Amino acid sequence: MSFFENYYKKINISPPLCHFVLGSGFSSSLDKIKKLDSFNNWEERQICSFSDVPQLPSPTVKSHAGLYRFFVHKKSNKCISFQCGRLHLYEGHSAQTVVEPVIQILLAGTKHFVLSNISGGLKKEHTVGTVIALSDHVNFTGTSPLIGKEKTTPEGKKLGHRFPDMSRIYDLETREKISKELLKLKVRVSPGVYVGLCGPELESPAQIEWLNRSSKALFDAVGMSTVLEAIALKQAGAKLAGFSLISNPACGIDPNYSELSFSQMISNIEEPILKILQAYFNYSEGFL
Repeated sequence: MSFFENYYKKINISPPLCHFVLGSGFSSSLDKIKKLDSFNNWEERQICSFSDVPQLPSPTVKSHAGLYRFFVHKKSNKCISFQCGRLHLYEGHSAQTVVEPVIQILLAGTKHFVLSNISGGLKKEHTVGTVIALSDHVNFTGTSPLIGKEKTTPEGKKLGHRFPDMSRIYDLETREKISKELLKLKVRVSPGVYVGLCGPELESPAQIEWLNRSSKALFDAVGMSTVLEAIALKQAGAKLAGFSLISNPACGIDPNYSELSFSQMISNIEEPILKILQAYFNYSEGFL
C-alpha cells in the first residue's frame, strides 16, 4: 500500500477527486481564499509536507512551499487536494524525481489533475494577468520522465504504454469548464501552447525571438515546469488540464519593459492568482 493510501485512511478522507498543482506565487494565496464566498462549502482537513513522504525531496525554491493540502466538502465529504509547489530540473533533480509528487497522488487513486504555472508571454496580446488555457505544449527541457525502465506501480503492474500517444494531452472539457469559471471572474483567458525549458536562467531576447520565428508564432507562453508532469500523467492514464498565468512579457517582447526580476513577476500577479483559485474551487463543486 502506498504512502498516500495509508495517509488517507489515517485522516479519514477518500482519494481526492481532483489534484491541483500550484506554481510560483500561488501557495500563499490559498489561505486568502478561505475568506471568500468560494470557500464557504469547504474545510481544510490536513496539510502534509513533502518531507513527510518517503524519498520525496523538499523544494529549494522559496516560492514553492512543498506542501499537500487537503480540502473536504462540508456536505458531500468529497475531497480535493492542492500541491503547493513542485520540483524542477534546475534544482538538480532527474525528470523522474520532478514528476514524483503527482505520480504519488495518482497511484493512491486520483485520476484528475489540473496543472498551474506562471510564465512569460510570447505574444504582445498576452499581457500580464492573462491566463493561457493549455491546448498543447512543447517539451524543450531536453529530457523526459519516461526515460529508462518501463513505468510500473508499486505492485509491479505496468503503468501505461511504453510509447504513449500525446496527441490530446490536455482535456478539452476540463479546460472549457475552468475557463468559463475564470471568465465569470473577469480574468482574460486564451487557449494556447506552452513551451517548457530547463532554466533556471530567464530566456535571452535571442531565445525568445528564435522561439517565435521558428514556430511561426505557434507558441504563447514559456516557462520552466509543467511539461514533464503532463507527460508522466498522460502516460499513466490521468485526465488533466493546464493553465499558465502570464507574469511578464518574455524578454524582448516589450521594449519598454524593464529588467526582469522574480519578485517583480510575483507581485504582478497576486490578484489574478486569487481569482484562479476561486475558479478552481467553483469548478470543483461540479464533482459533488
